[in-house]
Amino acid sequence: MEEKKIKVFVYGTLKKGFGNHSLLNNSKWITDAFIKGSLFSIEHVDYPAFLDVGDFGIYGEVYEVNQRTLAQLDDLEGYHGPNDSNNLYERKEVMAYDQNDNELFVVSVYIYCPKNRHLLTRIESNNYE
Repeated sequence: MEEKKIKVFVYGTLKKGFGNHSLLNNSKWITDAFIKGSLFSIEHVDYPAFLDVGDFGIYGEVYEVNQRTLAQLDDLEGYHGPNDSNNLYERKEVMAYDQNDNELFVVSVYIYCPKNRHLLTRIESNNYE
């Protein structure tokens, strides 16, 4: 039986060229894409926060990952399960779009649990660089 794989949208340190991308070394890159929401920098840390509020096109990359890699991503993102009060990020499904705003497919994405909204500053370019 073939292992179930899911599409994951990455927008920060998991993108190519960033420090955590090595977690995706055994995953298949599908495409560059956009999701809708808002991207923020977080004071005192070196990773961004995505919130599913707003209608900005947030740039990122889509990978097809296996269950082992998904578990590693969950660990990195501080995701313990749906609606867990200890989550740093919540994993949810959203629509991914191409550069012409056409729907591509549903992807999983990590959404920041904003316990400290005062530490967030919106990234105007909508791209973590």
